[in-house]
Amino acid sequence: PYAGLTAPQSIAAQDEHQPTAASVKKAQQALKARFAATMAQAKRRDARNDQAGCERALSEAKKMYLL
Repeated sequence: PYAGLTAPQSIAAQDEHQPTAASVKKAQQALKARFAATMAQAKRRDARNDQAGCERALSEAKKMYLL
C-alpha cells in the first residue's frame, strides 16, 4: 500500500516547515520527471548493449522507488 516514488527530506521539512499542497505537487512532478529520465537513460544504454551503464541507471531509479 505504500509503494511509490520517494525522495530525501528537504531542508525546509527538517526545519519543521509544513509543505503546501502546491509544493508537494511540484516535488512529486519533479521526482516523476527525474525517474522517467533515469529510466529512459537505462533503456538507451540497454539498446546500446551497455550493460554496466544500464545497471547503474536502473540502480539509481530503484533508489527513487519505495517498495
